[in-house]
Amino acid sequence: MRTLLVLVALGVLGCAATPGPPQQAVIPPGKGELVLEAGGIESLEFTVSSQEDGKQVARIYGLRTYLDPGTYKIVVQTDLEDEIEIEDVEIVAGQERHVRVPVGRFMVNVFGVSSQQGVGARRVQIPFLVYDYGMRKVLGRGMTSLQVQHFVAREGMYKIRVTPTITTTGGQVMLHDIIRPIEVRFGMVYPVTIDLGALLPGREERGPGER
Repeated sequence: MRTLLVLVALGVLGCAATPGPPQQAVIPPGKGELVLEAGGIESLEFTVSSQEDGKQVARIYGLRTYLDPGTYKIVVQTDLEDEIEIEDVEIVAGQERHVRVPVGRFMVNVFGVSSQQGVGARRVQIPFLVYDYGMRKVLGRGMTSLQVQHFVAREGMYKIRVTPTITTTGGQVMLHDIIRPIEVRFGMVYPVTIDLGALLPGREERGPGER
């Protein structure tokens, strides 16, 4: 899992990823260039291993790297417990090899209950779980942010689960179990907005773009 985000992944590699090399006008002699296409995502953490003997030759945080000619296996980390493996990537000297990575992004916005009438609710930090769409397995755990934050996942359908505790103005404690679907698509950011104030009696949940 990428260390810059809050979801915890299993099996973290022992060595740190290095930034990809700066793009040059000419590919270095005897090398080919691997370029990952990630639909607008600026950087990914990935490893490159020889397809022949399985030896890891590079671990990169970026989207491109120079490699010796050969056939490689690419393993891309996401913010879930799910690695994306791409095999049979052939690198030819003097050429770029573009590889599409089937990833997209999602964001989770949770707004708290405003204590003052007419005052807009603010983002709150609250833990959430990410499941496969059938909710058979937990794929990741995260924390919402007070700022805009994107999470990277393989293309597909998921569900998130948030279980907030809300105390009403009358002192009543209410526990809610909120489940929302997520559709992760290449080149897009899927937003999920949860308004905790809408869970109180007599309130309606706002749309994704409403504050």
